[in-house]
Amino acid sequence: METVLYTAAMVVLWVLNLVKGTGLGQTYNVLGITKLLCVAVAVVCAMRKIRRERPLRTNRQEFFTVLLMGVVFIGSSLSHGSQTDAFDYLWTYLLVFILSETRPTRSALLLTGLAYAVMGLVVLTAYTYTDILKGWDGNSVAMVGLNSFLIFLVPYFGIRNVRSKLILIGAGIIFGILFWQTNSRSCILAAAVTLLLFFGILPTRGLLASQRMQLVMLLVPLFVAAFVAILTSAWDLAALDAWSMENFNKPIFNGRDQVWVEGFRLLGNNHWFGTGNINAGYWHNSALACLTAFGLVGYSLWTNLFRICLAHGIPYRKDPCTAGLMVAFTVIVLQQSVELGLMASNPNILPYAILGILLGRINLLREEL
Repeated sequence: METVLYTAAMVVLWVLNLVKGTGLGQTYNVLGITKLLCVAVAVVCAMRKIRRERPLRTNRQEFFTVLLMGVVFIGSSLSHGSQTDAFDYLWTYLLVFILSETRPTRSALLLTGLAYAVMGLVVLTAYTYTDILKGWDGNSVAMVGLNSFLIFLVPYFGIRNVRSKLILIGAGIIFGILFWQTNSRSCILAAAVTLLLFFGILPTRGLLASQRMQLVMLLVPLFVAAFVAILTSAWDLAALDAWSMENFNKPIFNGRDQVWVEGFRLLGNNHWFGTGNINAGYWHNSALACLTAFGLVGYSLWTNLFRICLAHGIPYRKDPCTAGLMVAFTVIVLQQSVELGLMASNPNILPYAILGILLGRINLLREEL
């Protein structure tokens, strides 16, 4: 029964994430309702936690990182007149906290993953073969599918059964074909890399066992943006653009190179605490989105918080679900080198759901020891 209830709650979360940015979502203020719901549930969870744990156990590094990040984000937004920009993003950590207070079993993650895969395929199919989602952005639809696919894969990390592998490969091919129809190269690559990591074809030991490697992976979006900005400033990319136009009908970086150059210019004028405005530009890169909004200080705290969360999983990396969640979140961060959603005033909440599920799974394993 608990498995069914957990899955039902996660399905509701998936639906809210899907519709909150649509016309229907705006009409019924789904985003506002989701925020209020998260606040209410977080208060209840906090009260239960206080009653259950006396004295209250907290990770000092995690606590001060969250506190300082909140102060920097809110202070930067308010000081630059951006009003609620920081609040519009920071509420996602209430969702992380709520899900960290759940105790997801493998059966719950299996059923949730299956439900997410079905819903992701329905949305991708509806976008590709019908007019139901006419006008929706292809990359946004592909991101819905990718997040659904990653959560579906979570319980199967390190699977050795040949039949199960063939099923996962088949699912990956179906998702890949539908991703191709949305013209999202990043989602195709992310899905393929995830399967290779889950099957052990690509190494995961460093990612699962080393905080240093985890930090390097979290910094990849910054490295990508910096490399491309330097490359486009130093060389003429006309030949690469021509090749990409011939094969993908769009330039090699699809305009992101110029956007990233502008992002670094903006950062240079507001390097410590940013502009306080998450909506300053469509950066298509999570690192630049955070840097331009909250500066080097905010970005350092933001990245460090992700590192702390992933580091909690290191002692439990032999649990397939924990390892799968760590890999899934890392793949999303890598994919956000070229996409929107992780850092935004209306963020994609499924990556934060993965982070919360990871912490909840770790808590379950701790209690079972």
